[in-house]
Amino acid sequence: QKIPARAEGPSEEPLEVVIRAEDHAFLESALEALAPETRALLALRFQDGLSPAQISRILGDSPNQVRVDLWRARMALRSLLQRRMAESIEARGDGNA
Repeated sequence: QKIPARAEGPSEEPLEVVIRAEDHAFLESALEALAPETRALLALRFQDGLSPAQISRILGDSPNQVRVDLWRARMALRSLLQRRMAESIEARGDGNA
C-alpha cells in the first residue's frame, strides 16, 4: 500500500514541498524494504488507524502480542531509516566534520 502524500497548502514554499516529497519517498522506500507482514501490521495501525485490539481480532493474536509486534515493527523501521540516512549522508560526503 502506498502512503498518501499530504496535500500542498497554499502558503508552502516550493522548497518545503520538495523536501516533504523527498521525505515521503525515503519513508516509502524504507517501508517497502520491510517484510510484508511487518508492512501490513504498520499499515493497519498507522494508515488504517486500527487499535491493537482491533488488529488482534483481524490477526487472531492477543492485543498484547499485537503491541509487542507493533513495537518490533517500529524498531525495525527506525533501524532501517537510521541506516539509510547514514548511507545517504556518507554518499553525499556530509559526514566529514
